[in-house]
Amino acid sequence: MLSISHLIIIFLVALIVFGPEKLPELARALSKAMFEFNRATGSLKQTLQDEMRQLEREIDEKRTMRPPAPPVSPSLPAESAAESAPGSAKPVPGSTTEESPSPAPAGDDGPASEPTSGKPSNGHSTAA
Repeated sequence: MLSISHLIIIFLVALIVFGPEKLPELARALSKAMFEFNRATGSLKQTLQDEMRQLEREIDEKRTMRPPAPPVSPSLPAESAAESAPGSAKPVPGSTTEESPSPAPAGDDGPASEPTSGKPSNGHSTAA
């Protein structure tokens, strides 16, 4: 907060910069601006408070209108309920659902393969 000595210094600087003729007009303009600012912030504050009250009322209405949730039956666990559902697929023991193994990495051709030209690799023709 500004002390009295700070306010006196600000007043003297304003008096020197603006002069004695402009200082009253400047003070009026400044007070009008502060009044408008206070009114706008008060209006904003009131609007926010009204909206918060409205939201609280809506939440209270929803709480009173909502029936309590039915209790969950502990007789069937979730796993057995899913297994007994019609059309549910049960995994077969011993089978896997993994995808086929990925192909060998590049550069690893494994055993030498036959040429794809249709001719045997030994140079003999099989056509009769």
